[in-house]
Amino acid sequence: KSDDDITTYLLNVIDIIKNKLDGSNNEIETNKSNLSQLDVEFIYRYHTTVTRMSEVMKKSDIQMNSDTFFKLLRKMIAGISIPFQGEPLSGLQVMGVLETRTLDFENLIILSMNEGVFPLKKATNSFIPYNLRKGFGLSTYEHQDSVYAYHFYRMIYRAKNIFLLYDTRSDGLQTGEVSRYVYQMKYHYRMPMIEKLITFEVALKDTETISIQKNERIVQLLSEFLEGGTRSLSASSINTYLDCSLKFYFQQIERMKEEQEIKEELEASQFGSIFHLAMEKLYEPFKSREVTKETLQNLQKDIHLLTNTVQEAFREIVFKTDKKQILTGHNLLISSIIQRYIKQVFEVDQSITPFTYRESEERMEDVLSTPNNLKI
Repeated sequence: KSDDDITTYLLNVIDIIKNKLDGSNNEIETNKSNLSQLDVEFIYRYHTTVTRMSEVMKKSDIQMNSDTFFKLLRKMIAGISIPFQGEPLSGLQVMGVLETRTLDFENLIILSMNEGVFPLKKATNSFIPYNLRKGFGLSTYEHQDSVYAYHFYRMIYRAKNIFLLYDTRSDGLQTGEVSRYVYQMKYHYRMPMIEKLITFEVALKDTETISIQKNERIVQLLSEFLEGGTRSLSASSINTYLDCSLKFYFQQIERMKEEQEIKEELEASQFGSIFHLAMEKLYEPFKSREVTKETLQNLQKDIHLLTNTVQEAFREIVFKTDKKQILTGHNLLISSIIQRYIKQVFEVDQSITPFTYRESEERMEDVLSTPNNLKI
């Protein structure tokens, strides 16, 4: 689809969401809505971002495919910030740290009291190294930490009730560690603190058991694995059966494939598949021929051939198309890494030359006898 089609589609979706939630047919810019002011602001900002991106692309005459369009749109949306607005003299006030300066509070709730969030762990955006900043008296992260500490203690100074909330879960880069300020108040200043751990029990609804009864057709399909016909048991299929027999039934018996998800980054399995396919393409011209050391050295030096072969493998594994695709960004970096691996394989293969290349993969069948008392 063209950029105009995508923009029109997104704007229509935003309008439908707004009208569905609001229960009206008003335009997106109107504020006569049953939605909260925050919901209206979110919808308006999304609408403005999509429109602005479309206008810039038209003005600059930029053409891009749908994947690039949505990647760029996601980056623009990630930078959107929605301000909270309220009545200063009534109700709950949501404020940033800097907004609390010179204000006294009676009831204070501080969210995300995790280390790295409060205080914010953020490196100074500067090309000047830390030692030079320290030596010439420029501000360093210690200065930023001291400013943050001043704002925190000034905030809680006259508050009667203080609630500090933090997340104890550890996930990815999140350590679940409480802020240093909590430890300072607890151990250094000996402030009276009441600690409570709140947990939620997640009760999952009982799932309906899926049971497949064996009939003559299923038994016949299973027997094909033992007869050496069109079906065969691989190591991965055996592991699938041991892990989940129902999954084995859907994948191997009924040959149902999982729906392919569009992912921005290359997976580890795709990396291996690209490397394997590229090696197969490079060795294909030498099938049933003797491969010498000089042959592999010439292949190793042919950068143009290696680049084109890896790009062909990318098209078949990742893009699923025969059209020529120019690799950029992360994919281009992965391509150069795969080419280095290919050269290393050629280095190893040169040590065992000369040899005759038969096939990259060859199906072999054999009958293995197992004891009758074998248990799996």
